[in-house]
Amino acid sequence: STHRAGLNVTHSRLTQDNCNATGANRKALRTVAQIFESKSTPVGEILSLFANTRIEIAKLGLRLSTGGYLVRANQLERVRAIFEEADDQLERLRGQLRRDYDKLVSNSKLRLGSAAEDIVFPSAEETAARFTHSLDYVPDPTSGEVLLEGVSEEVAAKVRAQVEKSRQKLLEDGHSNLIKELLGFLTGTCDTDQGILGVLGSDCVVKKSRFERLKERLEAAKNLNWIDLPQLNSAIEALEPIANVDLDEIRGDENKRRELEVTAKKAVESVTENSLKSLGIGL
Repeated sequence: STHRAGLNVTHSRLTQDNCNATGANRKALRTVAQIFESKSTPVGEILSLFANTRIEIAKLGLRLSTGGYLVRANQLERVRAIFEEADDQLERLRGQLRRDYDKLVSNSKLRLGSAAEDIVFPSAEETAARFTHSLDYVPDPTSGEVLLEGVSEEVAAKVRAQVEKSRQKLLEDGHSNLIKELLGFLTGTCDTDQGILGVLGSDCVVKKSRFERLKERLEAAKNLNWIDLPQLNSAIEALEPIANVDLDEIRGDENKRRELEVTAKKAVESVTENSLKSLGIGL
């Protein structure tokens, strides 16, 4: 889990001025001022560190719908090493933030112009202290263990049955999330990430890194199919030809690029229909 200093604050005076001018309610309209820029600053480096730490830990397990990641015990040493390395980097970046703080505030005031006069900036120490992260361990929610002392056998039997049902559902959800993650390499995960399909369908350069990341995650997924879910195996099988394509051939032949685009679209359809929909999951 992470905590961070806010990059934006509500500008009270401008919000009031705009509401007065438009007749809007303050709850419906507010003006926001960016007090810290993240690009090319220690603030941005800390945010990237948080994101990368989460990604590295996520690679070792299954994301659960209840929050967090389910990781096997033999990976805990690696999880701890990832976090401790990130913790050392965070301490270094907080120090850099304190040293660069006056410059950060000066740049913010220049960008805000006269609007900066109404903003009270937090101190360097206060800002740096707000950037924290923690590695939290909780009992395995799929272990099926539940305290039933003093409960009648009839109720206990019902509870155990429900626990087993919930356990299976959690594991299926974790595996389903992995399928959606794999599919995201092709379809993209947000507006700024067009995915492999978006690249193939445009005139963008086909970069090796996209395909390498997909291949790496597919290999990891083979070892994460802890309940031998056939839909996950099917998804891996459908996506592997995309990850293993000869990129030199694609870059040098427009027809080959279009053929791969068609293959990729069919792979997306296959994973959607044969894996996700069969699990009762929509995109």
